[in-house]
Amino acid sequence: MEKRPSFRHVILIASIALAVRAVFLPLVLHIPLAGDERYYWRISCPDKMGIEYYAIVTQAPLWGMVLWWLRSSSSLLQTPIAARALSALIGALTPLLVYLLATGVFDRRTGLIAGILYSLFPEHIGFSHYLWAEILLSFLAVLAACLFFKFVESPRSARWLYWSAIAGGFALITKEYTLLLFVGFLGTFPAVRHYLSVKKLIIACCLFILPATLYSVAISCAFQRIVFISKGIEHTMAYSEGLVSLGKADNNEFRLRTIWRSIHRRPVNKTVRFFDEQVCNLWTPNSYPIVRLIHAPGYPRGFRDFTYGRTTWASFVLAWMTALSSIAVITVGLTGLCLGDSGPFRNFSFIALGGITLSGFIVWEMSRYRLPFMFILIIWAAYVLTHLRGVVTALSHRGRVALLCVLLLLYAHVVSSRVHTLGYISAPNRIT
Repeated sequence: MEKRPSFRHVILIASIALAVRAVFLPLVLHIPLAGDERYYWRISCPDKMGIEYYAIVTQAPLWGMVLWWLRSSSSLLQTPIAARALSALIGALTPLLVYLLATGVFDRRTGLIAGILYSLFPEHIGFSHYLWAEILLSFLAVLAACLFFKFVESPRSARWLYWSAIAGGFALITKEYTLLLFVGFLGTFPAVRHYLSVKKLIIACCLFILPATLYSVAISCAFQRIVFISKGIEHTMAYSEGLVSLGKADNNEFRLRTIWRSIHRRPVNKTVRFFDEQVCNLWTPNSYPIVRLIHAPGYPRGFRDFTYGRTTWASFVLAWMTALSSIAVITVGLTGLCLGDSGPFRNFSFIALGGITLSGFIVWEMSRYRLPFMFILIIWAAYVLTHLRGVVTALSHRGRVALLCVLLLLYAHVVSSRVHTLGYISAPNRIT
């Protein structure tokens, strides 16, 4: 198996990724900022950066800082389209990292298919044209995974581990749930335990937490209130418990104690219903960003955030095509995950995907939370396409087949519960 990247493959994947995103970029010229886009655009204004406590701590800081740097660098870059172009460029670079990761973990053929699939994945294309932080987070998450599995391949040298921890640390200050990826990395350590000393592990953990610690100390000292990265996860937990009024409470201890008491006292049947709803929100085949993107020409006049009602028939058809692509990737990806080769990447995949799914017990999930984790399923889908004989042979393992059947049945439940939302921007459930 050839595990060295091919320059021709890199050029091919980069060309596809850039071309597809460039085609859609003109469509967003007149799309108004929506949701978190407005927050990131407002916080990135060079004249207003850092003046309001609640504005600063609403979200993790890195994407706002990147936009602030962009807007500060030139007066020509003061429009949202410049920031959208930067997001599209970052989105176009991510498939190259997916190619390098899949090539290193499996082989060059799998890497090529994974890179092309990621380049053409409609949901990632849709997100690439907006000012949400998930595109930067996806880039950093795949970069961290790429560096980490380079260390797994050559564990005698810890430099790849340290660089991976640094990349993961910057991902952590982009969105806090990057912590689940780091937990996934920890799950692969048994494969390299003979080369990993306690000292190396401690250094890696310190490097991972360093950017968040430095930022948190600085922001806590500036406002004389204890803040760790942001209040984003805390606000999400409060919202999930119907405790929105706690959002600006000054007493951190009181706020957290109230939230955890509410979760602890939640009846079992309510917990099960809540978890089911959040899992369906997370893995829904519908995609608000892509529906919004394909309906872009009608936005200057009639768009309102989270409007109800169907889009045009063309947008409706494209929304179904997008949903089917998502269903195909997740279904085939789960097949590869369950029937594919055992190893560190498989352990990492189960822990990372399981972590983001199980977090639905305590936080309000949104479909964009899965985007930084989709490279895992895309790589496993590519594995199935390039190792079909091995996958068929693995059907003789009853335990693996049983696990696959359970996961596919659960995903079928998700699809059936959200299929009525396809073709809507947001109806009857708010899909973000």
